[in-house]
Amino acid sequence: VSGLEGLVLIKSLDLSDNPLANLSGLPTEGILRRLTMKRANITEHSQLEALASIPLEHLDFAESPIAEGLDRVKVLRLLPSLQSLNGDAIGAEEREASLEALPEEEEAPPPAE
Repeated sequence: VSGLEGLVLIKSLDLSDNPLANLSGLPTEGILRRLTMKRANITEHSQLEALASIPLEHLDFAESPIAEGLDRVKVLRLLPSLQSLNGDAIGAEEREASLEALPEEEEAPPPAE
């Protein structure tokens, strides 16, 4: 995706049925709240990091390779403002699980001297 960075007044963006393989270039500032990318060629979960600075409420990758095996809690940790993912509302249990500390975030023992 390129050339969309300056579109800061867009609330909803539908890029479905495009052969997109990466998410860089989306507007990271502004009011984008809904992103639909059904049947996109996004395969790597790491691509979702490009969305971390966007206050998305609705994200839909249905029928895209990335949707298979997608860990909703991990996505919610990355995008805490989400209200729905792939057309399904974010449940209270998912939201609570996303707020729990990850094992690698727990306090590490002090380094040995």
